[in-house]
Amino acid sequence: MACGIVRLVRLAELGIDGAEWYRDAQRQIETVCSLASWDTVRFTECLAITSPRCSVLRNIRRTFQYMQHGDHLSDTLRSVRRSVANWEETGELSCRASSGLKVKAFCRSLLGDESAVTLDTWMAEALWVDQQRFGTVSGYADGVKLVNRTAKRIGICPRDCQAAIWCGIIRDLGQTPAKLDLLAEWSRFVSLGKKYGKGAVAA
Repeated sequence: MACGIVRLVRLAELGIDGAEWYRDAQRQIETVCSLASWDTVRFTECLAITSPRCSVLRNIRRTFQYMQHGDHLSDTLRSVRRSVANWEETGELSCRASSGLKVKAFCRSLLGDESAVTLDTWMAEALWVDQQRFGTVSGYADGVKLVNRTAKRIGICPRDCQAAIWCGIIRDLGQTPAKLDLLAEWSRFVSLGKKYGKGAVAA
């Protein structure tokens, strides 16, 4: 991979306020699951499985819809629907090799594993690589090694370092990093009721 540690340290410092992303997400998951009487592990797994190729907000909405009603929002990709069906049948988090490594790492991060490193489209941009490389075990491992080295350099755990780099690259490209704002979306979900899954929410 062409990216160097100096670049990743800079991005991590730029996004260091986002290092608590997963810890904050854990707290919100626990709160929402308590309100909805959902199992936190099942919710977290569903959130991870429905995360490929969508925004953070759309990911939340896909998860709420499936957890509450057992069906999907109309724009949910067929590949994601297949992964959800496979999860229900086998307990496996992904039936696609290209997204499985990321999905599993994202789930582990949300469940509190500080060694987990989630590599998505934004992280590919940060590491200056084609995202398709993360679909292979060796390519994903190379990315994880770079994040681990950066984490050691700045003195935080790999999971939080990845979150900081993720926020940093998004900010570096002129955009605002999205938080996993489950509580705000939960209020909308409750107020809209059945309308939530009938085109009442935008992407």
